[in-house]
Amino acid sequence: MGGRVALLTALMLLLYAVVAPLAYWHSGIPGLLAAGLPAVVCLGGAIGALLLSGHFRGPTGALTGLLLSIIVRTGLPLLLAIFLCFQPGALAKAGGVYYLVVFYVLMLGVETPLSLICTPTGNACTKVEQDPPP
Repeated sequence: MGGRVALLTALMLLLYAVVAPLAYWHSGIPGLLAAGLPAVVCLGGAIGALLLSGHFRGPTGALTGLLLSIIVRTGLPLLLAIFLCFQPGALAKAGGVYYLVVFYVLMLGVETPLSLICTPTGNACTKVEQDPPP
């Protein structure tokens, strides 16, 4: 699981490195903050969702893991979006909501397949045991 978290973190750092010059060109230091805060929030949501979905693997915990990971993955960025929309300030004017949408969609596209990957040997995730027939 640690390798997947490191991969998510490395990807977010790469994405931020691509977006940061544009943010600085557009809005200066507030632009860097407007891009950095959504990057951190989306990364935190993606890591939390990845850890939760890995913890609740198997036939008995799959639905719980799915629901909790959706709440974490979506809830944190949604709270930030609400804050940015209802608190007009430098971050909102610098495009914080737009950066949030970009980072959220990209993290969702990477984190979801990472949470579904299982190696044939079961090293990357816990083995699924069948429930005994009734």
